[in-house]
Amino acid sequence: MEAMNTPWVRVAAAVLVLSAIFLFFDERSSNVENEAWAAVSSAREPEFTADSLEDVRQQVEGTSAEPWASFYLAMLLYEENTDLDRARQIASASVASHPDHATAEMMSQLIDALDTYSGTP
Repeated sequence: MEAMNTPWVRVAAAVLVLSAIFLFFDERSSNVENEAWAAVSSAREPEFTADSLEDVRQQVEGTSAEPWASFYLAMLLYEENTDLDRARQIASASVASHPDHATAEMMSQLIDALDTYSGTP
């Protein structure tokens, strides 16, 4: 029992506990990402409305799927011509939050297109 009280055993125990905690949170994070991408994927179905896409966008906030959910929502609003101001707001926020993301250039082009409608410079 004396060997259990040595500094090396305590260090090893601490490393094991920290490793277990890390693995738990890593697995949880991976599950959150997978669920986010599944939600965005299902939101691409034709029957999804802007309201349901808005719900998906809020659901995936903070994940790697967020810029794509924002892109799909902004484009749907633009294509349906239902709320161009909201489309611009979403596109602008997405570009500001994710300037180096693959969607940033497309969102910037959408903003430019929307600006031609409103006359905004």
